[in-house]
Amino acid sequence: MEKRFQKSFLFLALLCSIQVWGQTKTVTGEIYDPEGVPIPGAGIYVKNTSNGTISDFDGKFSLQVPESGNTVLVFSSLGFLQQEITVGNKTNFTITLQTNVEGLDEVVVVGYGSQKKRNVTGAVTGVDTEVLTSRPITDVARGLQGATPGLTITSPSGQIGENPTIKLRGSVGTLGTGGGAQPLILVDNVEIPSLQSINPEDIEEISVLKDAASTSIYGSRGAWGVILITTKKGRKNRAPSVNYSNNFSWATPTVTPKVAPAADGAEMAFAAVNRRIPSLKSFGVVGMRIDQLAIEKMRDWEAQYGGQDLGMEMVEGRDYEIRDGN
Repeated sequence: MEKRFQKSFLFLALLCSIQVWGQTKTVTGEIYDPEGVPIPGAGIYVKNTSNGTISDFDGKFSLQVPESGNTVLVFSSLGFLQQEITVGNKTNFTITLQTNVEGLDEVVVVGYGSQKKRNVTGAVTGVDTEVLTSRPITDVARGLQGATPGLTITSPSGQIGENPTIKLRGSVGTLGTGGGAQPLILVDNVEIPSLQSINPEDIEEISVLKDAASTSIYGSRGAWGVILITTKKGRKNRAPSVNYSNNFSWATPTVTPKVAPAADGAEMAFAAVNRRIPSLKSFGVVGMRIDQLAIEKMRDWEAQYGGQDLGMEMVEGRDYEIRDGN
């Protein structure tokens, strides 16, 4: 009788323990970074157990946990501070992991994603976009002048809207569509012919790949370096903001000097020479002979053809004449 009672007691105890252990519930949620971007691959587990899962591509997760109100969930991801949450009676969570500033190295964008700078074997430099916003510039190229070592950008003529010349570690090229060894310029992985075609205010990140290792990603097009540009995008759970900036520029001077007509210029030059040599009847300049007859013919030409587009070719008898073999 006593043995039968002991067996019954053990069976009931085992049944109760199974029932208690089997009382679980499903908790779900989403994990974001401080910018509101979902974090894929984040770890979620019940503290002090091996029961856990990871978030999917959209930062969502689902996990079976004990119904005990003291259950603690631990959230962690590379580059973020670990966070612990007591489940209680809740079944859905929205978690924002804070960036672990001390644990992050500088991150640079390369052709196949983002990597820590210390892990990149090629010569890659990230450009602080505050350099662009802090300068009164009309295009990205001029904003990059002096922004990163090894990158030299100059403007041959200084004209507004002209594509400047770029040098990456001494390799001379041009940012224009003309010939020369030009670097590959990619905006959100789409090639563009010139930095002139992108608004500096739209840029979020710039990386400059400066050595021949770029060819392993981009082939021969990356032989002269690569400029990678990432544009700004909207963020989830982030209030919209509007910024306005404006620059005015003129491609032509506002005041141009008045130039004397050819006949007046020739007459003044002839008078200046005559003051030095009163007996001189003519003088030569740029392969031409100037005398009073030539000045009169200049005035006749201006009266007949002045202001007309006659092309670049000079016609004998109309634009010039040969006298005495000269």
